[in-house]
Amino acid sequence: MSDRWPNGGQLACLITVALEAELGVLAADPSAVTRQKSLSVGRYGTNRGAERLLAVLADRGLRSSWFLPSRNAETHASLTAEVVAAGHEIAVSGLALEDFGTLGLADQHRCVVEARERIEQRHGVRAVGFRPGRGDAHPALADLLRADGFTWSSQLRGDDLPITLPCGLVELPHHHELDDAAYFAFNLDPAIPAGSPRIAPVGDVFANWSIEFSAHRAEGLLFVLDLHPELIGTPSRAAMLGDLLDLIVDAGDSWVATGDEIARWWLARDPAGPLPADHPIAVFDRYLTETR
Repeated sequence: MSDRWPNGGQLACLITVALEAELGVLAADPSAVTRQKSLSVGRYGTNRGAERLLAVLADRGLRSSWFLPSRNAETHASLTAEVVAAGHEIAVSGLALEDFGTLGLADQHRCVVEARERIEQRHGVRAVGFRPGRGDAHPALADLLRADGFTWSSQLRGDDLPITLPCGLVELPHHHELDDAAYFAFNLDPAIPAGSPRIAPVGDVFANWSIEFSAHRAEGLLFVLDLHPELIGTPSRAAMLGDLLDLIVDAGDSWVATGDEIARWWLARDPAGPLPADHPIAVFDRYLTETR
């Protein structure tokens, strides 16, 4: 029995949902602003996909962490309220899916804090998790967010376990192979993503994710799913996700928790301290600091 996760759990599972809607389409290609067919791809997530996703989670009694740009929490207020009422965690992805790679530290910090304030004013929940909607966060942003009461972020890919940053913010790494966009993101005109159209067979994705889960479970790791309602929320894909979640629940030793719950558990076991100089995050932080 493992002592890494609560109650002898063999692995931790975090289900993250990015509620991007039309903003996701525009962030991928701003020229789509006048193209109703393209924008409707994003709207599918709020019109149909999110409801299916919420139902799949509710049927299994599972909670998840939803990343929202504050504009969507306002534009799609009733849906956001439904997510909150269902007990899911609300986390922040900026004001309107800004590209953080184009912003300085002060503007990045302003975007996150202002987005959290807007969501809290509208929905009465105070976000403690963060992921940039696009681009890379400044290395020093973690220190500022921890001082503001944030407990976790999920933006890097350099590990399979949580990482306690020196400031005490816990990074929950995620990977492309567990992101539905890597398999299902597609728009014909304008091409999104440019040059790499794909609509993967649903059965193949289930096979990939099942193998990933088994491998993560064997090593007692952190299994992070990245989902987008406009992608995973079609009838067949939602059903496939349900089958995957059944596999996770039926294993009997999976701790499915929110980002905040996982971060708080990990921080209690792994208090803040300096990272080794050769740690991937330390190396990446030096690179960003030198190139900004």
